[in-house]
Order: sequence, then structure tokens, then C-alpha cells
Amino acid sequence: MAGYRGDDDYDYLFKVVLIGDSGVGKSNLLSRFTKNEFNLESKSTIGVEFATRTLNVDTKVIKAQIWDTAGQERYRAITSAYYRGAVGALLVYDITRHATFENVDRWLKELRGHTDSNIVVMLVGNKSDLRHLVAVSTEEGKTYAEKESLYFMETSALEAINVENAFAEVLTQIYHTVSKKQMEGGENGAASSVPAKGENINIKGDQYGLKKLACCSSYTSSANNNLAIPAFSRVGVGQWTKVSWNGYKATYAAGVGVVLLQSAIVLIVDVPVHKRFSC
Repeated sequence: MAGYRGDDDYDYLFKVVLIGDSGVGKSNLLSRFTKNEFNLESKSTIGVEFATRTLNVDTKVIKAQIWDTAGQERYRAITSAYYRGAVGALLVYDITRHATFENVDRWLKELRGHTDSNIVVMLVGNKSDLRHLVAVSTEEGKTYAEKESLYFMETSALEAINVENAFAEVLTQIYHTVSKKQMEGGENGAASSVPAKGENINIKGDQYGLKKLACCSSYTSSANNNLAIPAFSRVGVGQWTKVSWNGYKATYAAGVGVVLLQSAIVLIVDVPVHKRFSC
């Protein structure tokens, strides 16, 4: 079902967030799924990072845009904005630390408070390779997932156990939800909340009143690794911009907000999951 494809060859673009306490392995789950890598010296995420991977689901090509959110409490005010537009989530805890499981309820409430009621959520007990140190039983995780109507899986980012399956299941369920909405939309004359690639999206006006940047403007990094783009700028709604740094180039969708916190740290807010164009 799952396979790699070209970066622009996709039918749907789905935003998925990774949430959970710091140190549960969210970044390594992301790295294992998108690059098949594991970093034993992985550091805590600052703010929000994201990566992408393209999969086949049924007859469609799905591009997953996966956001790795910081688990530290001091970043909660920042990262709450990143839930917007998410259609799937992996809620991760560490099976060797019961406190991370106890905090799952708080994370789930926060997620549900910032997302659509139809969001697909997978509860993930990570670090299953450390079974000899287990503090949260499989049954305990499964019981909570059933109570909250979540999908459930135990994974090991280190040994690549169930990582592919967890992400693929979330994306498959998102696709089925979207397909059902599209069928109902066709019957009722309503549009799907997650359009397929190529559908027209008409958005007018600058919703936030921040500085508007030119359509398809390009911004590159300066010598000190800062993006050459004004802090707290916002791409005008309905416009597109290209940003590149350290040789990495990306095209961001309409309504991207850019906040420069420190050198080399850039946070992107309000990235729609709808589609992407080349300027």
C-alpha cells in the first residue's frame, strides 16, 4: 500500500501532527518514517519542524506533511497554532515512563480543542524495544484508546517496528474520511474540507492585516543563516512564496506566516493542507 513517489506527484496533501511529552521519541518516529533514519543523540525539538513523505493509499497518491511539535511546556503557546488544518495526529507516549502516558489525556484535550471533530488520532506507545523497562502495559494503552475512540499501536523508532504501519493507518483512515465527505458533498452540493490537488480554492482579502509579500517572491538565507525575510511578515492570502535556506528550497502555500525567533529558527503558521503550486 505504501511507497515513495515524486515530490509533486500526489492527489491529496494531508497535514498530520505528532504530539506528546518531550523525550517520547516523536522526532525519531518522524525521521524513521520520512528518511528511514534514527538519531541516538536526538535533541529536543524547538518550536515546530516538519517533513514530508508520499504514499499510495488505495488508488490515490497521498502526500503527508508531518509536523513535529515541541513537547516542552514553554512552547505550548507557540505550538497550539500548528494544530490548525491538521486532519490526523499521532499522540505518542513512552512505554517506559508512565508519566508520559498520564499526560496523554491533556494532550488529547488540547488536540480536540484546536481541530475538527473528525480528526484521525492514533495513540502510539513508543520504545517497544525496551520491553524489559515497561511501565505502561499494552492492555493499559489499548483500554485508553478504546475509551477515547482512538486507533492504537506500539512502535519502536529504534528498531523500525510498526512505524510504517502507524503512519500508513492514519493516512489511510484520513483518506477514507475525505472520500466519504466528498461523496456526501457530491450528493448534498457541499465541498470537501480537504480538496484534491487541482481543485480551485478562492480566498480573498488579508485575514490578519500583517505585512503582505509579493506573490511568488523568493527569499534566501543570508550568511548568518537567517532567512532574508522580515520577521512577523505574512504572505497575502491567495498568494504564494518561495523560501530557501541552507540549499533547501520549498514553496509554501497561501497564508503562510513567518516568525524569526533566533538565527536559523523559523516557525511557519497557518499552512493550509489544500495544494501547492510552482511559481
